[in-house]
Amino acid sequence: MNNYKISIVTIGHEILIGQIVDTNSAWLGEKLTETGLAPYSVISIGDDEDQIVDTLQSLSQTHDMVLMTGGLGPTKDDITVRSIAKFLGVPLVFHEEVYERIVHIFQKLNRRLSESHKTQCFLPEGVEILHNSMGTAPGMLFRKDGFTLISMPGVPYEMKAIFQESVLEKVILPLIHKNIIQKTLLIAGKGETEIEDVLQPVISTLPPNYSVAYLPGLGQVRVRLTAISDQKSDEQSAAFDHYISLFEDILGTSIFGTGDTNLEKVLGQMCLHHQLKIGTVESCTGGNVAARLASVPGASAYFTGGIVAYTNEIKNNIVGVNGQILETYGAVSEQTVVEMVRGGLHILGADIAVAISGIAGPTGGSEEKPVGTIWLAVGNKNHTETKKLNLGKKREQNILLSTQAALNLLRLFILRYY
Repeated sequence: MNNYKISIVTIGHEILIGQIVDTNSAWLGEKLTETGLAPYSVISIGDDEDQIVDTLQSLSQTHDMVLMTGGLGPTKDDITVRSIAKFLGVPLVFHEEVYERIVHIFQKLNRRLSESHKTQCFLPEGVEILHNSMGTAPGMLFRKDGFTLISMPGVPYEMKAIFQESVLEKVILPLIHKNIIQKTLLIAGKGETEIEDVLQPVISTLPPNYSVAYLPGLGQVRVRLTAISDQKSDEQSAAFDHYISLFEDILGTSIFGTGDTNLEKVLGQMCLHHQLKIGTVESCTGGNVAARLASVPGASAYFTGGIVAYTNEIKNNIVGVNGQILETYGAVSEQTVVEMVRGGLHILGADIAVAISGIAGPTGGSEEKPVGTIWLAVGNKNHTETKKLNLGKKREQNILLSTQAALNLLRLFILRYY
């Protein structure tokens, strides 16, 4: 399967000029790799008919498949559709079934259909329609002289729906002749090198058909174990589960989840399970911890609210941090975040409060407390735990890392006391 060449092509001038970040190719690359069909190349091009046609003609000579996203929908001028038709050497024809589906969607929404939506239904002759459950622009599948072309909208959630609901079953899975088992462990509080070092005794015993990948992010690392075999068997599954158990035993509570979850979702499940209410008091992160917690559907069942106490006056007058503590130890101190936790518990009516105060940068530090000095605290009525971070000088990165560390400290606090 390593000889099967797939290219991911993203279309859009806005990608080239940096107006938007291309997340589609990253997501597609990850999903293809999970099946054992890692992409051979990733290309971004502009909304230009000649460039699209030239790219497809070139790739059709060197690749077996192209997954293309972008340039489809009523707000575009259908340049991708025209370009594909030109590449295939076929005319555009009106697809009644696509039009009827759009009409049905707009009738249900009680919205008026525009002429641009009808134009959207002119597609290259011979196309196989790929159902779009999240939008009006369909995906398209073409096969030409052993070359496969799949075109999908650039809107991420529409592209993902088409890929997962149609492309995988129709195109990708029939190409796979091996059994692939994968599991991804999500780690917080440990770096990539540290994780690799502690896992090395187990990794050195893995059979040749096993592989380990480390996918670092801000404040977390994803560790993916993969096993590929010629056929599926209970013995193979049992062996894989055995190695995953060894990983879990070594990494322990630094594992916060598996797959595609995140810390805020895991915390939500923990709070619901233990019937806990949580609140936040933040300074340098400006409400970022609260935003992460509130991003989970149903968070109102356990998240009471947050306070952004950016100045000493707010810390003192609203949160109730003792003025003498602020004067003696400063806003960025263990003593201050402990007081912020106590105030948060009282004001927010929470069972557990999280507090952060630090110097995010790039200015404002001192020799005693340089930029990147962050204090965290998590506590309830009986226990309070603190942690000091010594980060760098990049403000945005410091805020994100502090937020992730605070959420993880909260997770570990719940594990320890509940």
